[in-house]
Amino acid sequence: MASRSGYTNAILTVLTLVVAVGFYLLIGATDVLRLRIETTVREVQALRAESERLRRSLSAGDLVLRGADAAPTRARFANADLRDPAAVDGGALITRVGAETANLNAIINNEAIVSSYWELTYDSLATRNMKAPERWEPLLAEAWEISPDQLTYTIHLRHGVYWHDTTDPTTGKTFTQVPVTAQDFAFYIDIIRNPGIHCEPVRNYFSDLDRIEIIDDYTFKVVWREPYFLSESMTLGLSPLPRHFYAFSPDKADEFNENDARNRMIVGCGPWVFDHWEKGTEVVFTRNENYYGIKPHLKTLRFKMIKEPNAALQALRKGEVDRTDLTTDQWTDQTSDSRFEERFGKLKETRRVYFYIGWNLRTPTFADRRVRQAMSLLTDRERILKDVYRGLGRVISGPFFIDSPCYDQSIAPWPFDPARARQLLAEAGWSDANGDNILDKDGKRFEFTFLLISNHPYYSRIAPILKEDMAKVGVIMNIVELEWNVYTERLGEWNFDACGLGWSLSYDQDPFQLWHSSEARKKKSSNHCGFENADADTLIETARREFDADRRNALYRRFHALINEEQPYTFLVCPYSLRAVHRRYRNVNVYPLGTDVNSFWVPLAEQQMAE
Repeated sequence: MASRSGYTNAILTVLTLVVAVGFYLLIGATDVLRLRIETTVREVQALRAESERLRRSLSAGDLVLRGADAAPTRARFANADLRDPAAVDGGALITRVGAETANLNAIINNEAIVSSYWELTYDSLATRNMKAPERWEPLLAEAWEISPDQLTYTIHLRHGVYWHDTTDPTTGKTFTQVPVTAQDFAFYIDIIRNPGIHCEPVRNYFSDLDRIEIIDDYTFKVVWREPYFLSESMTLGLSPLPRHFYAFSPDKADEFNENDARNRMIVGCGPWVFDHWEKGTEVVFTRNENYYGIKPHLKTLRFKMIKEPNAALQALRKGEVDRTDLTTDQWTDQTSDSRFEERFGKLKETRRVYFYIGWNLRTPTFADRRVRQAMSLLTDRERILKDVYRGLGRVISGPFFIDSPCYDQSIAPWPFDPARARQLLAEAGWSDANGDNILDKDGKRFEFTFLLISNHPYYSRIAPILKEDMAKVGVIMNIVELEWNVYTERLGEWNFDACGLGWSLSYDQDPFQLWHSSEARKKKSSNHCGFENADADTLIETARREFDADRRNALYRRFHALINEEQPYTFLVCPYSLRAVHRRYRNVNVYPLGTDVNSFWVPLAEQQMAE
């Protein structure tokens, strides 16, 4: 591998051989010459040892080995360039969250908020630079090497990283100063590969992983069975899992899935330590004072549960929270006064998300592509963008982030066209046979239920628009609002006709989790709409093996066109992320990957306000 330590060792090996040969050739020479040679050998050996010591002790992951043909690069600790040299430590941040979660175990809970909690408490081997996401920078790994065929990654863990101290609520055993080792990464892979663990959305990303090969406590290999374009990001994005905390028998997976006491906690190794979770009230984290890297400036993070957006805004104004998302109405109409703008900063960014209406293709009604197309033709997305999102977003036509090269900009969203919708429904056999202004087929009326999340700021307003336009062509749409936990349970069991939801997308997009046919046959998978299509599967599978970005994106644009024709979703809007944060917080910047709470800081004079 091309690396500074690799080049040094090669040179030293040659030098050692030259000296050794010289020693044997000159064995009859004077004692002085022999002494000089022996001294040189010792110096070379000492230099070799010092080279190895330096490789192991490079601070903050200074050395990154990138592959056989790439020169080594030096970088400070990941995202160190985001920090403000003027920052001081201290203070707290209270962030509003809008929904309660079932548990805090991100392995079995695919909710975005739980993933964000784990990102605070866990570190991965490396992470993307928030300013330049194409660049990986070190966290738990001090160095790594990639084989030329991109199938084998050799990982060198840094020493001196410890799991957060904790007491197991099941056994009562207390753990302190437990080091993070290669075995914890192997344990994570064992967990997600265990068919009894409820982690279907995660498991498929590692379907081509062959094994974790442990060399010693701080060195291991990640070996992939097949080429996968995400192998680098999946490998470098690996986080460990604490074996000592989640100890259980592999044939008793429910001890992991259903251990409520453990799943109400998070035991990580990152910059934030889980403090407590009071259901319905708050989740609290404190700064990890034993963190191996650059510590956050704030001392406490509180996530306060407030369901209603208007109540959240009031809490912000009253100083009960410091940061909250804003609805589009709040952004445009309720936060533009000078008093608000004096106290709070407003952040707008393009999020890697989209919202959609999902049709359950397992039902006889929505199994017909013409019906799904008609549903999209009956969805007035321009009106939804204007009236619901107040123009703060963009209407989309497909399953990728709108600004990514995967997304085909030439594919226009389906228009609002009730006349064309009527025609397609007629072709599918739906007509008003008895003259009651309701479409029917084989004696059954066209009636379906649209599931919503209770008090959702957008879908609660989108649904009445849909209901009104559906009724005009003889389609009855019932609206049912459910609490989040019940809602996700219904989707996971396929117990719905239509649903309104959104997806948060990763930097590198692989549609397998959402769209591959194999996922449609699994309960609780992300393909809850039951989309199965052989041509789509071929495109997805081929793209996974394609490392050339241009060729892969061409495949994804063909996939976009196929999804646009099939309409398993009615794609709605990619909205802007709208957020308000108190101006006492400094260094609050928006980067391509969002904001970095670890870089926030509060001046000493204002810290008491933030406690």
